[in-house]
Parts: sequence; structure tokens; C-alpha cells
Amino acid sequence: MPLVEISYSRDALGEKQLDALADRLSAIALAAEGLPDTPTSRPLAVVTTRAWDGVHVGGRPSGEPRIDVVLHTLPGVLDEPARAAVLAELTSAVVEEVDGMDARGGARVWCRVHETLPSGFSVAGRVMSPPLVRQLAGCADVDGRGR
Repeated sequence: MPLVEISYSRDALGEKQLDALADRLSAIALAAEGLPDTPTSRPLAVVTTRAWDGVHVGGRPSGEPRIDVVLHTLPGVLDEPARAAVLAELTSAVVEEVDGMDARGGARVWCRVHETLPSGFSVAGRVMSPPLVRQLAGCADVDGRGR
């Protein structure tokens, strides 16, 4: 189910940078959910993008580009140390892929992990669960047992 949302100041990145970032964040999202990065699982990783016309920080126009990344995961997929590691990896990916984001140690890069509620995410009306996502990725039966 890996779902990543990238929101960014319109002037923060160009189309090629956005494509490279989406590709890299897809790989991170798959790994975070314990899924292989294969032709079967890649279509499960969805990245949406939204450009902001403006960003205000402290009530004033920021004057600097900003990027916000949200990784949506299913319940129980990441424990506390894994969340911290994924947040660091997401931040590093943005800093490395987007020109100028390394200024001030990546302070203009915001990353969040959002864990959905149990039974809180569906595709085509089918509630997603970690075992089902693993099955769709071709790495386990729906009951969670490996092949």
C-alpha cells in the first residue's frame, strides 16, 4: 500500500527532480513496509504531488522553498525505531535529490509518518492489511505465510 504525498513550494523543484524524488521515495516506502522493490511490487507504491503557491512560516511568507513528505503506512508496520529511521531516510532523500534543500541541515524539509487506523485504507472497496499488501506484492499468501 505504500502511499507517499509530496507537497512543495512551486519553485522548490523541477519536473526531473520531482520524478527522481518520487522514484527514490517509492523505494523507501516499499522497504519501510517490508516489501521488495520489484516489478510486481512497484505499482503498489503511489506518490502524489501537490505544489503550493506560497508558504508562510510564523505568519509571514517564508521566502525559501519548503518540502513536506508524508508516508502513509498500515497499522503496526513500523515500530518507534523504524519510524525514526524512515524519517531520517526520507529527509536524506529530499536533501540529496533537491537542489538547495541541504541549507541549514535540511530544516526546510518536513517529513511525517502517518499510520492509518485499522481498516482505515481500502483499494476498490477492499480493506488493505499488511498480509494482503504482501500478497499483492507477490511475497506472501493472504494469511501472512511466506511462499
